[in-house]
Parts: sequence; C-alpha cells; structure tokens
Amino acid sequence: MAKSLQEVLADLAPEQQGRVLGTLQAGEALNKLLADAELAREVLPLLDKAAKKVNPAHQTIEEQAAPIVERALAKVDEKLAARDKAAEQKSVETSLEAKMKAAYDEGFTEDGVKGVLEIMKRGVADFDDAKKIYRADHPTPSSSPTQDSRMNWDFYSEIASDDLKGFFDGSAAKTRSITDNPQAWERETALGYLSGRIPLPAA
Repeated sequence: MAKSLQEVLADLAPEQQGRVLGTLQAGEALNKLLADAELAREVLPLLDKAAKKVNPAHQTIEEQAAPIVERALAKVDEKLAARDKAAEQKSVETSLEAKMKAAYDEGFTEDGVKGVLEIMKRGVADFDDAKKIYRADHPTPSSSPTQDSRMNWDFYSEIASDDLKGFFDGSAAKTRSITDNPQAWERETALGYLSGRIPLPAA
C-alpha cells in the first residue's frame, strides 16, 4: 500500500521535510498563477528559461510548439498556392474564351478555331501567335474575286441584286442584238449557255 504524504515526510530528516514542503507549496502557488491565462503567458516563458538554464536538454514550450506551427504554416501555404493556381487558371481560361470569341468575330469557323487550339497544343502558348501560324497555312480567300475585264458580264452585281433565280434560269436576260450592245449580248449569251437556255453547239 502506498504511503501517504505525511508518512513520507515523517521518514525524512527535518531539513529535507522543509525542502519538500517548500517545493509542494511553490508548485501549488504556481498552479494557481497558471490558472489565469494572462499570467500564464507571462510566467511560462520565464519558467522555461530558468529550466533551460538548469537543464539544457529541457524543451521549452516554444520548442515543443515549433513542429506543430511549422505543419500548420505548411498547410496554409498549400491552400494559398492552390487558391492562386485556381485563380491563375481561371484568368487564363477567361482570356482564351475572349480571344476565341474575337476569332469567331473575325470570320474564323469552328474548324479554324480548333486548328488554332491544335497549334497551341504543339507548344505555342499564346492564342494570337497560334492564330497567325494558322492564317499563314490557311489564308483567307479574297472577299472581292478578281474579274477578268474580257469577261466582265457583271456577274457579281447580278448576285447582289438578289435576283438569283433570274440569273440561273436565264429569265433575267433581255433580248438584245449584238449590234445594239455587244457586251450585254456577250454576257446574256454566256448566261444562257450556263443556265441551259441556249444549247451548246454540236461538236
């Protein structure tokens, strides 16, 4: 059976009893001080410093907390890095969407935009640079086809007049003689051949 404190003290010499009792009283007073959080913040560093001086191997509260703090900071850094990466990715996606929309506005087809994206996959990071490369390989047809002056039958103004039916079936042609207007006669005759209204001469 374990001895009580009084029994233990009774076995000690009077001077030893005094030191033990003093230590116990100091510990009790210290516990009361540490029960106050504000006092504990002030007292514990001093106690750690004194204990470290007596025993260099003693680990202070700061030393014990250091690994925990380090792990916590690493977690915070990890979350901040993930947040920054997500924000950067969102910015890149928004910029790419805007550049793709601009390409459509410039006349790019869906296949054309896909072609630009394929060039980016091969290592061209910027959409505009990839678009220039795609344009070099796929030039845009001229919006105003060159007309040969020797065959200037006003084909494009006929199309622009919206009278496409009249153009293709020949009904838009008026009867003219070659002497009245040779150019108009040449045009109408050619359109007649194209529409099948005038049969081609036998070979």
